[in-house]
Amino acid sequence: MQYEELLKAFGESLGLGDFPQEHGPVAIDVDGMPIAFVHKPETDRIVLLGTVGEPPPEAAGRFGALLLQANFMFEASESCTLAQNPEGGTYVLQRELPLEFLDVGKLQSTLEGFANTLERWRRALLDFRPLEESAGTVSAGEPAPPRFGGDGFIAV
Repeated sequence: MQYEELLKAFGESLGLGDFPQEHGPVAIDVDGMPIAFVHKPETDRIVLLGTVGEPPPEAAGRFGALLLQANFMFEASESCTLAQNPEGGTYVLQRELPLEFLDVGKLQSTLEGFANTLERWRRALLDFRPLEESAGTVSAGEPAPPRFGGDGFIAV
């Protein structure tokens, strides 16, 4: 299926009459998170791209290291890649898919999984506190702050 044909059928399946718009970026809002569709014609692939957020000023390096570790064997990135946009430094989640294997149903299910992963990483960034800062700040009876375990997921 061609890129334009796939996105038009995708939009129709969701009842979005004007999707994709002829001019401007191709994106959809999923639970308040914009997710862009980028066509790479040179490889006939589509890239799903979502913003995780800005690096935390007090712990940008530590959170960046956590993102890199999550990419290892895709253990905590659900077959997506976490990266830092060189223009501005924003953290992003991206997933590249070959168009030849996609249909509307596969795109919908992939988008759903992508959105869930993006939501988890956005929440992790909002809740992120370096271990040194959170050590000793939990009172008796208070739950400990979330931390990533060896499996890459937040332990709550």
